[in-house]
Amino acid sequence: MADGTPTIASPSTPVAGLCTLYELQESVFDFLRDTERIFITEEAVKRWLNEAYVDLNARLRLNQLAVVDTTDDEGVLTVPDGFIEMTTLWFGDALAQIVDDTVFESYFQPGLRSLETGIILARWFQGQFQTYPVQDTVEYTLRYIGTVAPMVDLDDQPTVLTPELCVRLRKYALSEAWSKEGEMERSGMAMGEYLEGLPARPRLMHRMRPAPVNLIPAPGPFG
Repeated sequence: MADGTPTIASPSTPVAGLCTLYELQESVFDFLRDTERIFITEEAVKRWLNEAYVDLNARLRLNQLAVVDTTDDEGVLTVPDGFIEMTTLWFGDALAQIVDDTVFESYFQPGLRSLETGIILARWFQGQFQTYPVQDTVEYTLRYIGTVAPMVDLDDQPTVLTPELCVRLRKYALSEAWSKEGEMERSGMAMGEYLEGLPARPRLMHRMRPAPVNLIPAPGPFG
């Protein structure tokens, strides 16, 4: 500028090389009044950055993983550590259909209904996945969304994020920091920018997105 006043970037402006925890922290402090980092500490900023990292991964289903394992003799699957959401479940070439308790129970109880040949149902129940017909010690491939490891060291990176999403980490941390500094309007604007266009967080009973399934009731006494 002509008068020598330095130009300060907007917190919405992408920053080249914004990829390590150190760079993210420094980019947040660039916009705060607390230059001594006493009221807003580095540990607090690290915590906020990691909160946003975990949240973005869950909302956008970024950390896609797969595991091959075998069911137990009751047809129950082992849920992997860090499991967030199932994407698909395969038994050989058969794609299992994820259903809710009502549908599962209506077929699980003997004599009520029968499934079309080749269909396998699965449901989430009391912290585990059950199958029907019971897949007794059958190998399966579970594809799922998993949690991410938090950034701890200054050279750690949010590995599943693009540079554009890294900027959202900064917006979230700035929102929390500005809220603590009492700048509520700036805090609200930053959080709005963070949340813009993001889907809702997955919830356990609503994260199972079943594909269409053709469930055929067994013939009753009236045909």
